Amino acid sequence: MTNQVDMIKGVQISNLKIFKDNRGALSEIQTKRQGFNCNFEPVQQMLSISKKGVLRGMHFHKKFLQNQLVTVIEGEIIDVILDLRASSESFGKYCMFNLNSDNLGQVFMPKGTAHGFFAISEKVKLIYHVDQLYDPDMEMGINCFDKSVDINWPTIDVEMSDRDRNFPSLEEIFS
Repeated sequence: MTNQVDMIKGVQISNLKIFKDNRGALSEIQTKRQGFNCNFEPVQQMLSISKKGVLRGMHFHKKFLQNQLVTVIEGEIIDVILDLRASSESFGKYCMFNLNSDNLGQVFMPKGTAHGFFAISEKVKLIYHVDQLYDPDMEMGINCFDKSVDINWPTIDVEMSDRDRNFPSLEEIFS
């Protein structure tokens, strides 16, 4: 049984508007005009680079302090957001998107969600905008292959860190 839902409250997916001319292209990745209904004001930007077949996730901050905006600037991913808000009707459920750099796909994830992705293309580059500084002591994760969440990854033959592979289950964290 899969726990996938079409959308989780607060998650917003979009393709950026790309302005092209004979010189190239320009796109706004994030702006104050785009508040995501939560006064989103990024304080840190990070670049993530992965090769084909890498699975990262499902990461979150222990105290759910971080809104995130992820933009694919090179390549293609399967992106997954898992709802960890106990008061949410979609708690323990996930939504999944295919994002790529052709249309500068991006997704906004509200506080209280976990994030993971699988790299489809030979190389993937993502930009993360977050509204709280990264703190390695606050980072945690849910096992990507937790049977109770049952994420429908395209394969189980993946490359991932030992830390991500050994994250606990949803039940172990929330019991």
